[in-house]
Amino acid sequence: MKFTKYLLGILFYLFLSHSSAFGQFNQSNYEEALQKAKNEEKMMLLFVTADWCGPCRFYKNLFTEDEEVKNILEEKYVLISCDFDIKEGKKLKRKFPIYQSGIPKLSVITSEEKLVATFYRVIKKMPGDNLRDKFYSFLVTYSDPNFKKKKK
Repeated sequence: MKFTKYLLGILFYLFLSHSSAFGQFNQSNYEEALQKAKNEEKMMLLFVTADWCGPCRFYKNLFTEDEEVKNILEEKYVLISCDFDIKEGKKLKRKFPIYQSGIPKLSVITSEEKLVATFYRVIKKMPGDNLRDKFYSFLVTYSDPNFKKKKK
């Protein structure tokens, strides 16, 4: 009986995690994500990752465990995950210059397929370096589909 409750608890947790913002990253088809971004008038957030990438797990946890991050992702972005090592990832590598400095990398792309900004901060244990706040600020800054990259 205890085992059944335990198993049901695990299944319930998995169900909830798939309905969260990170669950939306199952949208691995770029063309479908692009069409959804156009239909919903949202920006796309391309998460470049790999199974072997340790720092990528930090972001995956942030997507599911931080309520503010989860909410802005669900409300303002069409999310797409791109595995660095698979076919779809290699196609996007040719389409966007997003692989120059390694992974993890999160890129904001318009529904017109313009690369707006990239967040590629590696996780470092530095005093006062709040990576979560910097990432959230990045998401807020680039969440407007009418955002135009400022000329320097």
